[in-house]
Amino acid sequence: MVFLEAPHRLAVTLAAMAGVLGDTRSAAVCRELTKTYEEVRSGGLRKLATWAADGVKGEITVVVGGAPVRVAELSELVTEVQSLVVAVCDGRRPRPEVAAAHGTAPASARSTAHSQPLTGLTDNQTYHYRVVSRDAAGNTATSADKTFVTANASATAATKGQWSSAMNWPLVAVHMIPMYTGEILMFDAWEIPAKPKVWNPVTNTFYNVPNSDGIFCSAHVTLADGRILIAGGHALGGAVG
Repeated sequence: MVFLEAPHRLAVTLAAMAGVLGDTRSAAVCRELTKTYEEVRSGGLRKLATWAADGVKGEITVVVGGAPVRVAELSELVTEVQSLVVAVCDGRRPRPEVAAAHGTAPASARSTAHSQPLTGLTDNQTYHYRVVSRDAAGNTATSADKTFVTANASATAATKGQWSSAMNWPLVAVHMIPMYTGEILMFDAWEIPAKPKVWNPVTNTFYNVPNSDGIFCSAHVTLADGRILIAGGHALGGAVG
């Protein structure tokens, strides 16, 4: 790292660097480079800060060396890993000291897969989306525009219906007429007088609604007021309408 600094601030700057980077971090203070009174003084940051406290003149360039490579013993690494595991078990987010010391990103900070449930989507529809990711330093990156198409909804009993188990009814329901109450008016064939019944699907019960005519093979329609109009039917000799 290279810094250009004013001479009257040099001692304070070197002391601040020593506080952050360490007293023994290697550095060099270069004064009046390329000129007659050029001077270069090197050493640890704290030692240089003490030297600069007496006052320095001229144009100043500070060069700070990189961090020393740390060589750790296996037993030391095992201890650090165990402390991170304990931190995870305690519900605390582990710090990346081990990874930072050995030049790798911490696994806990890297996400290679993510899922997001979506609701309220329409079947067989194309949707656009982008993915925004953020690293540990707060830097963000946005993907290109992507699309996906929703599939048709799977058929269920609510959408396609279903067969019930066999029922034992008191008639053969040749005619079945839905009513506004949710009940079903039904009657058999060739009966004179007719013996219509109303079936309640919720309670699975029947009640009689007798009719003296033969209404088999008739036409029927639900009127606006909810009544059922039945036209035609049959007599003993055959159909009459």
